Amino acid sequence: MKSLFFSGCSITWGDELKNRYIERYSTIVSKHYNTRHVNLSKCGISNDSIVRNTINHLQNTKYDVVVIQYTCHPRLEYFNDQNNIIEHWTPQDARKSQKRRNYYVSVYNDLMGAENMWKNVFLFDSYCKSVGQKYVSLIADHF
Repeated sequence: MKSLFFSGCSITWGDELKNRYIERYSTIVSKHYNTRHVNLSKCGISNDSIVRNTINHLQNTKYDVVVIQYTCHPRLEYFNDQNNIIEHWTPQDARKSQKRRNYYVSVYNDLMGAENMWKNVFLFDSYCKSVGQKYVSLIADHF
């Protein structure tokens, strides 16, 4: 094995670690296999973002194995065509905005979040199969 790729949320990024570049699991796994690795993880990212960013990256680069770590269900994103940006929502953001608080109280539920996650899992699985990419999926629903 010559190359590994890691994508996920703060768990894969190593947010809770003192020295994330040395202690995070992507570094430990890569050292074990004596191979290079890329870690595209970000803190607070949604499953939508994880899958979209990973597929976009993989269209330009091939790895021996991809490790994708899915995050908790309530993190969502949507395209805001008024501002032409992608909005990232987390339950923590609901404390900052009445609009987001109303969404998590009146619209969002755990079934919706779980269905969205499994849609992302299926999308990534289908993509990898279509291009012959080996991968490992991890689910870290840490709520």
